[in-house]
Amino acid sequence: MLLADMRLILASASPRRRELLSGMGAEYEILVPELDERKFIEQELLRRDISPQEQTVLLAGQKALRALEELDEKQDAVVLGVDTSVVVDDVILGKPKDEDDAVEMLMMLSGRAHKVVSGFALVSGDGRRIMDYEETAVFMRAFTEDEARRYVKSEYVLDKAGAYAIQGKAAMFVEKIDGCYFNVVGLPVFRVANSLSQFGIELI
Repeated sequence: MLLADMRLILASASPRRRELLSGMGAEYEILVPELDERKFIEQELLRRDISPQEQTVLLAGQKALRALEELDEKQDAVVLGVDTSVVVDDVILGKPKDEDDAVEMLMMLSGRAHKVVSGFALVSGDGRRIMDYEETAVFMRAFTEDEARRYVKSEYVLDKAGAYAIQGKAAMFVEKIDGCYFNVVGLPVFRVANSLSQFGIELI
C-alpha cells in the first residue's frame, strides 16, 4: 500500500513491468510518453563515449522526464522510467528490426554469457531524482541457428531486447543466471522498491 500522498506513474507499455510492479503491491497509473527510442539513441546517446550501463540509465531517465512533462498534475507525482538492455562484448543488443535480425542476435548469445542491464529513473514533480541500474549475468547453452529460428517463429520477440524473453520458451536456452531474475524480465524489483521508499512510497 502507499503510505504517502504521492502518485506513482509507470512510464512504460511493457506488460511484464506492469505485472512485476503490481506483484510488488504498488498502486500506480500508466502514462507511456511520446518518445522515439531508436531516434533518441541514435541522435543523443550513440554520439557520446558512454558505457552501456550509462546509456540504459539515460534512456530510462528520458522516458521518465518525458512522461512527467506530459502530466497535467505534476506536484504529487513520482514517475518511474525503465529501460532494459542485453549487452555482449560491451555492445548493446536492442530490439530486433525483423526476424532475421532476431536470429542473428540470438546466435551472438549462443554458448556464452551476456549481461542484462536494467536502468531505472524515478523523477518527481518537486524536483527529486534517483537514477540507478541493476546488472545480471545470463549464461546460455549452445544452440543451433535452426533452434533460434524456430524459437523466433514461436514467440513474438521484436519488442524484446536481445530478441528473447527469459520467462518464455527462451528459458530452455538459459543454463543459469548470476543476479536478479526479475531484472532480466525487465524490472529490478529490489532496487526499485528501495528507491521508492525514499519518496515515501512504502510497499510493505
